[in-house]
Amino acid sequence: MPKNSWFGQSLVAGLASVLLTSGAAADMPKDRPFAMRGVELGIDLDQFRQAPIPNDGNRYSDLQVRCSNDPPANGITVSVSAEDRADGIVECKWFSRDGLLHSSILWEHWIDIGTGKGIPTFSFIETGGRMRLFRVSFYANNEYYPGILDALTRGYGSPSSVIEPFKTLSGSDFTSMTSVWDNGLSSITLVQRCGHLERYCLTYNHTAYSGLYAVLKEKRAAAAAGKI
Repeated sequence: MPKNSWFGQSLVAGLASVLLTSGAAADMPKDRPFAMRGVELGIDLDQFRQAPIPNDGNRYSDLQVRCSNDPPANGITVSVSAEDRADGIVECKWFSRDGLLHSSILWEHWIDIGTGKGIPTFSFIETGGRMRLFRVSFYANNEYYPGILDALTRGYGSPSSVIEPFKTLSGSDFTSMTSVWDNGLSSITLVQRCGHLERYCLTYNHTAYSGLYAVLKEKRAAAAAGKI
């Protein structure tokens, strides 16, 4: 086995074994979807706009919400793919001014997830006449991965995990662990290496509303398959 692969798998396995012992006091929600820093999956867009924005370390100012269906303001535009826009999907992000940078520019807002960090993207789909939050997603440097894995395991118990090989474009061999917490109403998926050696993915999914989005994607794929 290549050296990098052995080391990566040993490191992940060791971390997982430590986390298994820390999950005894975990408290996974049984009767409601997961929430990300107080923002619960399934809430509508109006509720989301009113939700408090975390200000970790009190280092940020002018915290605000911007969505893809808002007119451009202060140079900020939240983009969404043409396919999603056509199907009525709305994406939102938090923005702020970083006091440590002494800048007047609004930046995408970083938040803590345990001792890890990331920039959340909030995705909404229309159902029953309201836009509902079906997904919260992160994609950032995987130096933050261990702190996120630890926090989620302490909070929700030991996940279902799979360790798989990960090969870089240059041909180097590593491993990547995918961990899933699922309470039936929603799920959280954390991927150690997500399409890139140095990036993690963290995704909160509302089971029913994400299912509606999956139906939209299947309709697109079926339509595309006819173009042959």
